[in-house]
Amino acid sequence: MCRPNEINTIGGEIKIERDLIDGYEFEGIVSNNSHTLEIINCMELGMRSNSKEKAADKFQINKQFHTENNPQERKICNKPSNVKTDLIKHVNTGENPFKCDVCQRAFKFKSVLLRHKMIHTGEKPFKCNVCHKAFVRSTTLKYHMGIHNGGDRPHICDVCKKSFTIPGRLKKHMLIHSDYKPYKCIICDKRFRQSHHLTNHNRIHTGEKPYKCHVCDKTFALPSTLRLHTRLHTGEKPLQCTICNYRYSSASALTIHKRLHTGEKPFKCDICNKAFIISSSLTYHKMIHSGEKPFKCNICLKTFISKTSITLHMSSHTGYLPHKCNICCKSFVSITKLNHHIMRLHSGETPYECDICNQSFNTKPKLTTHIMHHLGNDKPYKCKICIKTFGTNGELNRHQLVHTGVKQYKCIVCPKAFGTPYQLKYHMMIHNGDFPYSCDMCIKKFSTHSRLKMHMVVHSAKYQLYKCNICDKGFNQLNYLKMHKMRHEKPFECKLCNFKCISSSGLNIHNRIHTGEKPYECNVCHQAYISKISLNVHKKKHAIIHPQNRPFRCNICNKAFLNATYLKTHTRIHTGEKPYECNQCSYKSISSAALKIHKRSHTGEKPYACKICDYKCNTSSSLIMHNRFHTGERPYKCDICDKAFPVSTTLKMHKKLHLNIRPEDKPYKCNVCEKTFFQATHLKTHTRIHTGEKPYKCKVCNKAIRSSSSLQMHMRTHTGEKPYACNTCNYKCTTSSALKIHNRYHTGEKPYECKLCNYRGYSSSHLYAHNKSHTEHTPYECNNCSKTFTNKSSIRTHMSSHIEFQL
Repeated sequence: MCRPNEINTIGGEIKIERDLIDGYEFEGIVSNNSHTLEIINCMELGMRSNSKEKAADKFQINKQFHTENNPQERKICNKPSNVKTDLIKHVNTGENPFKCDVCQRAFKFKSVLLRHKMIHTGEKPFKCNVCHKAFVRSTTLKYHMGIHNGGDRPHICDVCKKSFTIPGRLKKHMLIHSDYKPYKCIICDKRFRQSHHLTNHNRIHTGEKPYKCHVCDKTFALPSTLRLHTRLHTGEKPLQCTICNYRYSSASALTIHKRLHTGEKPFKCDICNKAFIISSSLTYHKMIHSGEKPFKCNICLKTFISKTSITLHMSSHTGYLPHKCNICCKSFVSITKLNHHIMRLHSGETPYECDICNQSFNTKPKLTTHIMHHLGNDKPYKCKICIKTFGTNGELNRHQLVHTGVKQYKCIVCPKAFGTPYQLKYHMMIHNGDFPYSCDMCIKKFSTHSRLKMHMVVHSAKYQLYKCNICDKGFNQLNYLKMHKMRHEKPFECKLCNFKCISSSGLNIHNRIHTGEKPYECNVCHQAYISKISLNVHKKKHAIIHPQNRPFRCNICNKAFLNATYLKTHTRIHTGEKPYECNQCSYKSISSAALKIHKRSHTGEKPYACKICDYKCNTSSSLIMHNRFHTGERPYKCDICDKAFPVSTTLKMHKKLHLNIRPEDKPYKCNVCEKTFFQATHLKTHTRIHTGEKPYKCKVCNKAIRSSSSLQMHMRTHTGEKPYACNTCNYKCTTSSALKIHNRYHTGEKPYECKLCNYRGYSSSHLYAHNKSHTEHTPYECNNCSKTFTNKSSIRTHMSSHIEFQL
């Protein structure tokens, strides 16, 4: 009948005693210290006492509940009893007759009900005279006063030496060491040491949240959680760190904070022995070993180890950024990222200091990276596939996408995909034309604040902290200066030829020219290329072929474009808007790229040079067209007469010859002579005939010339270059038009016919000279005999007769 089950506290153990009184079973927990912690429980009646003697006395009185001798009745529940005092103190029989009118919760005693109602009313009658904190019960205030009185904790646990203010809390604490959990959840079989813990746990299954915040209407399962939540609205932080005076709203947060000062990390991984300050960090860390990621995104199916991580991730799909910076209006997904942003950019605060060189940083990751430089391990993260090393884990993860090829973030406008949501976000700005960061000094806009900051170097000298000693260009960061200097030095040299470049990746691409390797293949036509950039340029040709890949269409001329930026630039052709202005002349352009190219005409910069001849130009497209003169490539072919051209614009002008173009079909008209042209550039060059403007000057003979193309042809008279050769005879010339006229001597073609006589000429200049014979206008006069002529060639022939006569 009696089932002894002893666990003694001697040597750190707990003693649980079971005994019988008159055939009824009792259970007790006894400690061996000076404080009596016996709990004697009648298994049938639910009676508890702190000694066997008192329990036995009470048992003899309450034993009458199990007999038929019950002359008296209870006034509330009408339960019979033969003891008057039992009418006052109701022994627990499982009945809760006192019910709350607000939440319908029932209680055993009326006093407990009255205290409970204070939760709804917010009444706290017992107030601390020191800190003015209020409490519902006087005993709670009494224990609270122990904090101000020096933290007197006389009740000490013999097992872990933890101290408590009252014996009741020590009793509850002793259950931790005994693993005694008598309260069991009927749903998930989880066990608890105290009944109210089970009650709180059941709310997880039922979803009940009876405690409501009167400010934001948010509900909670526990009153303690509601109390902590309320401090977010009030800003109350009653708990203060004694070392750094930092304040917290909860005791648990203060405990965790103190570990930063003590260095205590009580939670240790049993696999890699890594220690953590809080248990949740250990839980997430163990998932790294197990590979478990229980939280899954329903949109992109990406998995995460924590609920916080997936919440932040969802903002990449929804675009919801609730935390906004009051200074620059930039938004963030979390308050932590916003605080880091303010500290990094606006406050100028650098709280993280290196112990070795005393250099300070504004973020902890920067300090960690800096310390790695001292330790000689600045790139600790190593790729297992190609053995490449990186400074951060994030850089390694981005690099590994090169090997896996996984690009799960796809653009909804074009077929392009990306490895990270941030890359997709910035890519979408190209389609949307949304560049939130604009320069205050010019009209230029940027997708990120860092790019705007880099751009500001152009306008302000205060950002130019680091200057190049070769070209005097300024930069705001030292690593940008180092990258810039490589353009002057070009430290990477090819071992097979004299090629030099500024990066190892550029040298690797160049080496593929010698090896013949072409790892990048087009998935449309299977053409291979040596670099990804070349492949992307090639893919744009496929996009141009298919109009459905160009979703942005002009409302005026119906022309389609790949993104909103191209469309916006194109629209300026119709509106006449030219927001980009040269600061040295009156030139204006529709795009910043065109202005950049124009400025090279002032500086004389020609960064693109031909590898075959000495030709240099200021645009890459001009170099491509020039190279076609050496290769003979003519990729643009007329579908009417099969004539081929090296440039698309030349083909467009040629096609108009087949269309019987009327003068009114040429939109650009000269205001002086009313001559019409197909292109605005042709009209601009023609206008210089009337104005006499000749902006291009030969550096050899200082001759002023009207157009850049004419200057180019003139330079050949000094160099002796004649790149155009006749296929029939040995004739060579400096221009393609001269070769074209020469070929007509072989074919006999004379396309230019005089309207007054039967004369036909090989060229328009021949016809122009002939037409002067029908007029009396003879502007060319001989200095020797005053004879006049209609053209220069005639007077040259005449002048030779005077020379022969003198000889």
